[in-house]
Amino acid sequence: MLACVSSRRSPPSPPPPSPRKIQSCKTCWVLEINGPDGTPASSTWDFLGYKSCAYEGWSSNPADNPFPNCCAKFAHYLLRDFNSTYSYTSSPYDNDTPAKDLLTVSNLSVTCSKTSLHMCGTVTSDRLGKDLLPYMDPTDNENWMFSMTDTWWGPFDNTDDSCPMAMVNSTARVHTVRPSTGAADASCFPTDSNLPINCGMSTRQELAESYGSPLFPLEKCDASPGATPFKAEPYLEVVRGANVSHDCVQLNLAKPTDPKSACGKASSLNKVSFWLDGDNPELVDYIKQGGVWLRTKDSRGAYQFAKKLSVSWSTKDKSVLYARGLKLKASDFAAKQPQICFAHGNESWENIWVKTKDGLGYLWTALYDSTGTCCPAWYSNRF
Repeated sequence: MLACVSSRRSPPSPPPPSPRKIQSCKTCWVLEINGPDGTPASSTWDFLGYKSCAYEGWSSNPADNPFPNCCAKFAHYLLRDFNSTYSYTSSPYDNDTPAKDLLTVSNLSVTCSKTSLHMCGTVTSDRLGKDLLPYMDPTDNENWMFSMTDTWWGPFDNTDDSCPMAMVNSTARVHTVRPSTGAADASCFPTDSNLPINCGMSTRQELAESYGSPLFPLEKCDASPGATPFKAEPYLEVVRGANVSHDCVQLNLAKPTDPKSACGKASSLNKVSFWLDGDNPELVDYIKQGGVWLRTKDSRGAYQFAKKLSVSWSTKDKSVLYARGLKLKASDFAAKQPQICFAHGNESWENIWVKTKDGLGYLWTALYDSTGTCCPAWYSNRF
């Protein structure tokens, strides 16, 4: 007799969860530069000019600059790198795991004011607004937002040996707003954070202490900015040529701190000194081969290299270079707009800012009056 075999069917598997609905929304990222007091009003950054971001050195000849202004430079890199698809649950460095949980940024456009950049576009994902927020951590280098933050940070060219002067003691904030109202965006792509830009510069005293070298300038004289009517402008100018380029310190007139003092009444400038990297074995040959030049405007308003200056190194400190023979009068400055220029080849390692005492490229210049008792020290850098 055959045994009766009973069979039971397993309960059916639950249906897979429905995929989250793909949605799109519009948002505007705002990159805002805040100065030392925490507001844009104290910032010297200028997206509408090119000096603030000219990592390779600024030129007054627009044809020699790779971008017309900082807005164009940032737009170039942001539109190239930001228009992308991200996985909001994967590490940006994980190239082995199939991408999932995707978010796409597209249709970007950029506009600028002096201290802010607006980039508006479309975000498409299955998570937006508050649903996306738990996956956004710009401080975690394994988070997808870290690579997105890096895209914002890159055009500033803030590295171990370079720092935009307009970012010293300043911050760059990125936050999103609604395109229609300008109010904070909570429903599309909510973010608000400062970029990891840490810009600072050392004082003359700090540099001397860190290198164990004499304080610049070497003489016992009044080195305070504004001691005399002469100053060095903060931005160097690069004059590019086919085979030889010049890095130039722009000289100008300044309102003296005390116009009635002996220093404040100075009317001529004949000697300057520079604080360079005396440990650079190529520096002496570099100066000898290229030379230091006075560049002035002629009667037609065109710049010319007026003469090669007499130079000598200090016997007290091998990092200090003197240049003499300027023979400039305060009354000539408006017409001549004088510059002191270092000549060199066109390789980037030959620029003067990689040969200064300061590791971030700041070139300290002391301007001496005829008595030598007044020597205001000013700094310049390429961006």
